[in-house]
Amino acid sequence: MGCQTASDGSSRQARVVIENRSADEVQAVVLDVFEQNSYEVMLSRPGRMIFEKSGSRMDEVAYGSWLHGETALRVEVTIRPHEGVSQLVEAKGRLIRAAGTYFEDETPQFLQRQARYRKLLDEVARRL
Repeated sequence: MGCQTASDGSSRQARVVIENRSADEVQAVVLDVFEQNSYEVMLSRPGRMIFEKSGSRMDEVAYGSWLHGETALRVEVTIRPHEGVSQLVEAKGRLIRAAGTYFEDETPQFLQRQARYRKLLDEVARRL
């Protein structure tokens, strides 16, 4: 078990393979890990979750807007069957400008920003 980075074109995502656990077991731990790291659950369906938390002050300065609200970090986590009884867990983060407004705009996060999601998925793997 462990995390590795995978390219999906213009952005990158974190992934981990969890062996000998059901998707339900994995999803319960993913929910717990993200919530304990101050992410709010925006969507939770079998195999797909979306989490969000406020961006940092640096995110506000670099990407925010004086007119249209604050930035947020949004991450989509998916769980898919992988080679027998394993589960592939992937996390893809986006920076949201003008979060929660009509002007909301998503930007893929840079590779160094994706490292935070690799750490969270490593924590999921460690707990399982």
